[in-house]
Amino acid sequence: MRRQSVLEKTQESTQCILKPARAVRRRRAFDPATRPDDEIVRLLRTGKEREVLRAYFGPGEYRKLSALAKLARTRNAASGPQVYLLPGLMGSKLDLCPAGAAGGRRDRAPLWFDPQTIQAGGLAELSLASGAAVQAAGVALPTYLELKLRLQVAGYQVRFHAYDWRLSVAALGRELLRRIEAERVPKEKEILLVAHSMGGLVARAALAQDKKRRISKLVQLAVPNGGSFAALQALRGTYPTVQKLVALDHSRSANSLPQVFRTFPSLYEQLPSAAAFPDEFFQRAHWPAEAPPSQARLNKALAIRGALAAADERCFAVVGVNRETVTAVRRRRTATARRNDAASGTAAADGFSYLYTLDGDGTVPVDLARWRGARTWYIDEAHGDIPSNDAVCAAVVDLLRSGDTTRLTARWRTKKRILRRADDGQLRRALAGKLFWADMPAEEKRRFLDPVISVVLQRLARSEPPPLSSRAAKPGRARKARP
Repeated sequence: MRRQSVLEKTQESTQCILKPARAVRRRRAFDPATRPDDEIVRLLRTGKEREVLRAYFGPGEYRKLSALAKLARTRNAASGPQVYLLPGLMGSKLDLCPAGAAGGRRDRAPLWFDPQTIQAGGLAELSLASGAAVQAAGVALPTYLELKLRLQVAGYQVRFHAYDWRLSVAALGRELLRRIEAERVPKEKEILLVAHSMGGLVARAALAQDKKRRISKLVQLAVPNGGSFAALQALRGTYPTVQKLVALDHSRSANSLPQVFRTFPSLYEQLPSAAAFPDEFFQRAHWPAEAPPSQARLNKALAIRGALAAADERCFAVVGVNRETVTAVRRRRTATARRNDAASGTAAADGFSYLYTLDGDGTVPVDLARWRGARTWYIDEAHGDIPSNDAVCAAVVDLLRSGDTTRLTARWRTKKRILRRADDGQLRRALAGKLFWADMPAEEKRRFLDPVISVVLQRLARSEPPPLSSRAAKPGRARKARP
């Protein structure tokens, strides 16, 4: 008997909630997160769907983006330098394609980030082992649209470069170069890259493969050049965003979802590796006994990291600081494990213990964000908010124009004060129970992918709501919102 796909299950359950099916299409048409990026910009200019977009972006950000969208339309940037704007990990929208074919957009269903699909168990389709056909379909506009519009206002021709962030940065770098080649950018026109988080590693992979030196400049924003402990926690199932996704997925246990993330080559390629942590996390023996990665996978990831481009005069970096960040990790053993170690002569670690300081942006420590050889500036801002920070947007324009900026500080003194310590077990208990998207406040929806578990989410997850089936039967619960 043919296995029913998650795409089919999601569509079937949606049609049971909203009848007729025509109503489903009408409601989805007004969901900003499932619509093409260009359409959202047009709506911002015209003022249509004002209330929906105000809830999606937030009232203040909506007003700002609406004004920028109108102003950007008055600029003729066709002859300006070409900028490709790369989002970070989880920053590209992904669509699920039926029957293993890409097809047109009407034939696809939103997979990431779609709360309804996730709540129905759709995250299983993200696993590379599932064989599902997935295609990048746009970017997370609340994070990246302001930067794009400000660059357009400044006279640049800007294109988002969405990508499948599950894949290896080496393959994604080749994909970016193929796109540049296919778009036949005139040789006399500069090609500039602005990249956030993992996008900066994709850009470095493209830079290394750019034998014709078409890329004139690369501006990095909060990039894990030396890796990030967030990738380590994602593989361990203790990263706050992963925990929130587990709580939103009503079809599986807390232990099964991290197995999906363990199929992503990109996470292994972002493991910490710097002078303070000399390849420690690229050695299987240093991992806890619970689900350690294969040494072959770690070796491949380390080789790809080593092949990324070194910085030269074309390269600039903006680093976030002064946010609670994991800046060190040590293996933790219980008394039972130590007794077993002594009896067996093995070293079976129970888990990791994490040290939190202010020496980072909440995701990437300062020491791992720095890129040797690249001129660097610092901003007191959280990782996910750096691309939309007003000072950063202005600084990016400066760097693309002149290679220098006075809008950010070029000095930062490391803060070593320890804020707290937490181990794998403590972090896994941080969010108990399940979340229901319809119950979440609008601000919590907008910040859902941020690496913070708020008190509001803790309270919602521990309130023991009724089963999903009984809630889905209520028409008021069918409306799908997005962060």
